[in-house]
This record gives sequence, C-alpha cells and structure tokens, in this order.
Amino acid sequence: MNQTDFTISNMTIDLKLDYNTASQTTFMQDIIKIRRGAKVNVSNSLVKGTGATQDLVDCTDSKGDAAAGTVIALTNSLTNAFTGSASKAGANAASITVGGVNAGCSSSLFAWTGYTAF
Repeated sequence: MNQTDFTISNMTIDLKLDYNTASQTTFMQDIIKIRRGAKVNVSNSLVKGTGATQDLVDCTDSKGDAAAGTVIALTNSLTNAFTGSASKAGANAASITVGGVNAGCSSSLFAWTGYTAF
C-alpha cells in the first residue's frame, strides 16, 4: 500500500566491476531490485559490461514482495556470467523474462556529451 507504480523503458546498465568471481565482495547484489509493494513495468532493458551479480532481478525483500502485475524484460550481455539466480519473482509471481533481444537505450542519445560506447 502507498508504494509506487511506475514504468521504465529502454534502460541500459553498463557494469564495470572487478572480473574476479572468486570473491563475493566484487559482486553486484541485484541488477534490478523491486521492493515490497512496488509495481513496475520494465521493458527493453539491457545489462552489459563486466562483473558478476548475485541476482539479475530480485522482486523480494525481507518484509515482502513486489506487487502483482510487475513485469520485467531484461537481456543479460555481461561478459562474466552471473553467479546467483536469474530472478526471484516472489510470492506475487512477477513476470520476469531474462533473454530475448532487448537492446536498451541507444547511446546516440548521448552524442552531445562526447560519450562513445565501448
């Protein structure tokens, strides 16, 4: 109750983490974390770069789960495979799709900054 209901489209997360998978201190805990009671629609999202993660998507926390109707579409292009679960949907069974051809945000939107994708 009284939590957010939001949409995110065309998101790219570019990790630059230590490539050492032997130490959990170098992991990212969750790429996408949706807390209890929140409802979200994440479409065309991409995670790329280097590093390991505990979970790609986590729709749970210690006090509850994301709201029913949560939908997340994510493509994993990390050069170092994640080490935990692909996703934690929670008791409300969030619809989580990892894979597909999600391209994320076009880097051309940031051409004015001098940013170049690598």
